Amino acid sequence: MKICFIDTWTLGLGNFFPIHNELKKIGIESLLIHTSSFDGLGGLKNEEIIKGITCRDVRYYNTKLVHKALEVEKPDVVLNLTSFYLLDRAINLSCKSLNIRSVFLTPGIREINVNYINDIEYNHRFKHLNKKRLSKAIKYLKYIIPNYFYSIIKYNFIYIFHYNPWRALIELFINPGRKMMYPTPTKEIHADKALVFADGYKTFFENIYEYPPQNIFCVGNPKLDRVFNLVSSPPSKKEIEDFQLYNNLPHSKKFITYLSSPFVESGYEGWSSEFRLNEYKKLEKVCSNNDYHLIIKLHPAMFGDKLLSQYSSESNHVTIIKETDTQLLVYQSDGVLGHSSSTLLIPIIYKTPIIIIKWESCSFVNDRFSEYDLTRVSKDSGDLNDYLNEIDTIKNELLINTKREKFIKEYIKFEDDQSLNRIINQLTEW
Repeated sequence: MKICFIDTWTLGLGNFFPIHNELKKIGIESLLIHTSSFDGLGGLKNEEIIKGITCRDVRYYNTKLVHKALEVEKPDVVLNLTSFYLLDRAINLSCKSLNIRSVFLTPGIREINVNYINDIEYNHRFKHLNKKRLSKAIKYLKYIIPNYFYSIIKYNFIYIFHYNPWRALIELFINPGRKMMYPTPTKEIHADKALVFADGYKTFFENIYEYPPQNIFCVGNPKLDRVFNLVSSPPSKKEIEDFQLYNNLPHSKKFITYLSSPFVESGYEGWSSEFRLNEYKKLEKVCSNNDYHLIIKLHPAMFGDKLLSQYSSESNHVTIIKETDTQLLVYQSDGVLGHSSSTLLIPIIYKTPIIIIKWESCSFVNDRFSEYDLTRVSKDSGDLNDYLNEIDTIKNELLINTKREKFIKEYIKFEDDQSLNRIINQLTEW
């Protein structure tokens, strides 16, 4: 059996590593096909091995068509982290024509508040894409649309005359900000299986994407397996000391971990590398004034920001971390700052205080946990200072929070370390 991971780049490999390793244990081959070359980045390798995973850009196969790459590899299953983009439609259609099983795995928290999506997320996160449609035209005309129509032809030539493909293109051109993430429901965006964390997401996929209920499977969040494992089997003192030494963390000082979001890389209005750095310095100042060291855990999309690397080397009150055992990092943290990252589920399990940063620069952030009393919301540096002063009180309130169980039931579901195993079972059992 062979399983093919598909992604737009190699920076998302963190989602595939655990799956690859488990598949290898049971003798199943897996590799990544990615489309980094579609973005015209220089210095890309057609093939490389990253942490044991063979990674091949689509041009490795002397083509720009994912369909032809799949024809060469002949996988039994394709695993994708998205299912609603135009290229995802092409992949789904190619899988049908090549008799390959298609699986969508949700990589993180999804926004499911429809009112927030319509009123705020669209205007702050996606609307700017409408202004950039022409800048993406070359990529779409040269790569994405040819992939889409080639897959359609291979799937069913007559389907090219159906209104669905043309509606998809027209809607995407008119309103890319909305239709990239929330396309008009169609079977094209449905993989054979959609693997989601819990029932709250299952309901969302049924209502918004019109996924057939029988195609959706709740598997839990594999990134929480390690969290539940640490809860049941706490790390030793030596393990913590070794971790702190390796990551250059302070040994004798309390620290706050900031689980960052890539607002610059996502194109949020007003955000630049320089602006972000100034915002981080404000966070640092508040933490330092309260005798906390600030740890900034970067999102993979932010790894290339040279200003952040320089900032870390110049300040004694900040440590910036790229790749690490995030679950163990949060385990040791006195509190967590963040916006909407999937990693915020980790402190919820640990009952660690979470402060959602909704300053003027990021007032658009949705506190997804507000109705469950799991977080505090900071709107400026003044109230952040107050919250850091009250960390112990906030933690005690979390220990007796009765709404937490409801959140876990709806959005986490499985309180064990078996989510990865459930994913493997869904990939290998048909």
